[in-house]
Amino acid sequence: MSIPEKQNPRVANLYYSGIIGLAGAIMVGIGEFILHYSAGAYGSKGFDFFQQIADWRLTYGYFIVLVFTPLYIMGYWHLYLALCPKNKALARVLFFTGGFAIVVGSIWIGSRAILGAIVKSGQEVGSSLEIDYLLTFYEGHYEVIWTLVTAVGLLISIVFIIIILRGHSLYPRWMIYCNPLLLATLPYQINYILPAVGQYLVPMGFNFGHTILFSLSLWLSRPHWGNFNVEK
Repeated sequence: MSIPEKQNPRVANLYYSGIIGLAGAIMVGIGEFILHYSAGAYGSKGFDFFQQIADWRLTYGYFIVLVFTPLYIMGYWHLYLALCPKNKALARVLFFTGGFAIVVGSIWIGSRAILGAIVKSGQEVGSSLEIDYLLTFYEGHYEVIWTLVTAVGLLISIVFIIIILRGHSLYPRWMIYCNPLLLATLPYQINYILPAVGQYLVPMGFNFGHTILFSLSLWLSRPHWGNFNVEK
């Protein structure tokens, strides 16, 4: 993929925001994989899979996610630019709801290291009411965040589809099938059909789908680099 000409700053904005967002999706996916991957984890009870994850993985995975999650905002700015021409109001809805999902989702993913530490401490000292209370508290206050992010992801995908169907975006109409929420379910679909492959994708969560989304968006925007324009 060649770099667009620097003469048009709007083209450069479209290109570099996509590259930064793609880097964020890849790196956060790697961080989540380090935090979450455990062989045979999906048959385990609750959060027991954390017992198989070394402390260094909790630490490194946490800090990778912490550093690279903000790059996602640039990825959604890229989507805004690609969807924006003559659809500015709806594109803004997508950008701000995407930013909201990123901020709220970062709270959830940022909690996973401490959750792993809680689970592992229960393994060391044995079952206790204190550990059970902490896990119940976590489920009631942090797992609900994941439900909220999924709901917002549905809203984002609906707006994404509406804009593309209305036309005047940089995407062909078939791109509606590559909306954020549908792509986010892809690892789980692959895991159902090919568990040997899917077990390595599911720990990456939404990041696997966003890696595909940002990559496709960059590729599909290439023909517009010479004449791209966003109305003020």
